[in-house]
Amino acid sequence: MKRRLASAVFVYGCVSSIVCVVWLSAALLSANVRSSSLWLMESLFVLHGCALVLTFHRSSGTVLWLPVLRVTSQRIKAAQAILLITALDMAGWLAAIFVLALQNYKAQAEWALSPFLASAYLLSGVYIALHWAFRQKNLLPRAFLAFVKNPFGAIVRRLLRQPKT
Repeated sequence: MKRRLASAVFVYGCVSSIVCVVWLSAALLSANVRSSSLWLMESLFVLHGCALVLTFHRSSGTVLWLPVLRVTSQRIKAAQAILLITALDMAGWLAAIFVLALQNYKAQAEWALSPFLASAYLLSGVYIALHWAFRQKNLLPRAFLAFVKNPFGAIVRRLLRQPKT
């Protein structure tokens, strides 16, 4: 059962990533895609939310599933590169929206909203697929996982370690 669930959520992450690439491509090719595609992404939000709840399930330290794919150093490096590229894509669209809005290009900033949302969903879908494919302990640095698990504690520990001047 656990293996089937892991495989199903992995497949969902892959399919949602493909859908987001299609949405992003359509958003870049057509100025009218914003009004017609937002309702589709909003309707998929519930399904995506369920996948995120399963992905970010907090356990008591026990392993709930094995990686769906065989973990190798080359696959991990490729997965990290894909995750970085999608994160940079989303950050680029977010920066574009801010720059356009600050320069009073409201229509262009509104147009950039659709590619930004597609990029955000793409990043989320890619992370879901990679999370279930390799498990987060293999994919992300240990320090980052510790920070995400307890950000307040990590900040306090870092402040307490700094020498006083």
